[in-house]
Amino acid sequence: MPASTDLTVRQLDRISSVAESQWQRLETRGNPFLSWKFLNNLESHVDLEHHGWTACHTVAFQGPDLVAAIPLYSKTNSHGEFVFDWMIADAYYHAGLAYYPKFVSAIPFTPVIGKRILYSKDLSDQNAATQQLLQTLYDRCNQEQSSCLNFLFCDEYSVQKLIEHGFVPRHTWQYHWHNQDYRDFDQFLGQLTSRRRKQIHRERKSIQEQDLAIHVLEGDEISPEYWSVFYEFYCSTFERKWGEPRFTLD
Repeated sequence: MPASTDLTVRQLDRISSVAESQWQRLETRGNPFLSWKFLNNLESHVDLEHHGWTACHTVAFQGPDLVAAIPLYSKTNSHGEFVFDWMIADAYYHAGLAYYPKFVSAIPFTPVIGKRILYSKDLSDQNAATQQLLQTLYDRCNQEQSSCLNFLFCDEYSVQKLIEHGFVPRHTWQYHWHNQDYRDFDQFLGQLTSRRRKQIHRERKSIQEQDLAIHVLEGDEISPEYWSVFYEFYCSTFERKWGEPRFTLD
């Protein structure tokens, strides 16, 4: 295969500017939020620009083949990122500087860890491809006088790649629950304080008293009627918290 220096770098204002079959060449480790279908759904059915997200995915071709990509958005606010930089934006404002626009590699409204620099399995030189992709982004940042280029919720591999190319890591907290080989639910409860155990027992008892039945539906078992009800719940969650639903029913 030709060397990676033969790459052609482009920026896309829609993921649909490349064929799904091309995007599938990239290694995403099965992360559904990095799939062509998910990103295309977002861009087709959500007014992303209304929420401050403008797609400018940066991709590299080797001949006719897509071999590397950075999912990327230009941002005019910090909504939908789940990494809070309001204090930085405020500092820029008080210094008389413009914080927006900024560039963010992330999945809109989706705080899920994943790769942020994607490569095809047959790419011969990842470092050269990464350098070309990032240089394109540096040039655009300078051209548009953007304050920063951020990569959010990166997996460890992407973090190391970015550090190698001069990026500075920023640390934050995200909480995950892990099943530590608990024998059963009671063993899990045994790891908690007495107060928490009583609270959970009380909550579970209230469910039993309401005579609720729980059914698990998968794939095509989820009918349009179920999706409609689910969407009502989704919207009501935002409305109770004085927020604005991001996704549409479509």
